[in-house]
Amino acid sequence: MKEKYDTHFYVGTVHGHPNNWVIIGLYYPPKAAQEQLPLS
Repeated sequence: MKEKYDTHFYVGTVHGHPNNWVIIGLYYPPKAAQEQLPLS
């Protein structure tokens, strides 16, 4: 998954513990093709 997809996490806090972050979702769209630019 790490090579073909760009991984994003949805994070949030719990009302009783506002300083603790939890992962509440995962989104992994395909990576966009990047164009190779010439060096000259």
